Amino acid sequence: MKPSIILDTDTYNEIDDQFAVCYINLAKDKVNLRGFTAVPFFVHSFGTGTGRSTDPDNGMEKSYDEIVKLRKLMRDESVPVYKGSRSFMADPETPVKSEAAEFIIEESKKVPGLTVIGIGAATNIASALLLDDTLADRIKVIWLGSNEYDCDDFKEFNLLQDINAVRALYDSRVPLTQVPCLSVASKLKISVPRLRAYLANCGPLGDYLAEIFEDYVARYDYAENKVIWDIAAVATVINPEAVKTATAPRYAVKEDGDWDRDKILGDMTVVTDLDRETVFEDVFSRIRRNADG
Repeated sequence: MKPSIILDTDTYNEIDDQFAVCYINLAKDKVNLRGFTAVPFFVHSFGTGTGRSTDPDNGMEKSYDEIVKLRKLMRDESVPVYKGSRSFMADPETPVKSEAAEFIIEESKKVPGLTVIGIGAATNIASALLLDDTLADRIKVIWLGSNEYDCDDFKEFNLLQDINAVRALYDSRVPLTQVPCLSVASKLKISVPRLRAYLANCGPLGDYLAEIFEDYVARYDYAENKVIWDIAAVATVINPEAVKTATAPRYAVKEDGDWDRDKILGDMTVVTDLDRETVFEDVFSRIRRNADG
């Protein structure tokens, strides 16, 4: 039986979510894709902004619009899209109501074993868990964010966008899989020439993905390779043989986003490694097949 999935994504934040949206939408032979939910982002919120949103609400709206655009480029608008939170959580106990949070709750009642894949701030997911205290019994969460426990730098983008949401997510009893960024998702580096070769003759969708990738690399001065982070989380359900996992302690999250190693909340699953070439070949072969109709 194919797993039922919701993809929770800050799609316009960078250029990696776009690949993740396409990857999962073009893998309906592997998953029962129930919907996309747009995540807020505001890159200036911790001082390293790139100017891709003016506030969380604007980031969410841009992400929503980007998902809509990608569906048209894939010539498949069958999967619904929902708008997410218009602000981040004020504290770990106060949810932000949104279409996305309500959709997660209602869909979990219709589809047994629903999995929500989060590849942005955890705001929508954490809010849904707080709005319905029985939701944790009906869903699983895969969240791409933070870094491995033994990494010196825990201040990763998805974590720091909404620390309160991550604290609520980890405090919940929902079954959780973490996909660390540094040392795991960071392996998914690719150069502009190689990406162009992969996406050659892949139609308007391939042209668009190549264009935004190349523009991002040039605009933000990436020397050689750029990581397509978020396809790592999607690969855990579409291509599980390409990832390795382990059981790890589920630490509480401190106010600054660091792990509270004195407070273990239970266990969780952590992705410890992935096969870059297998993941890339799966992603780009699906895009090629989509262009071939």
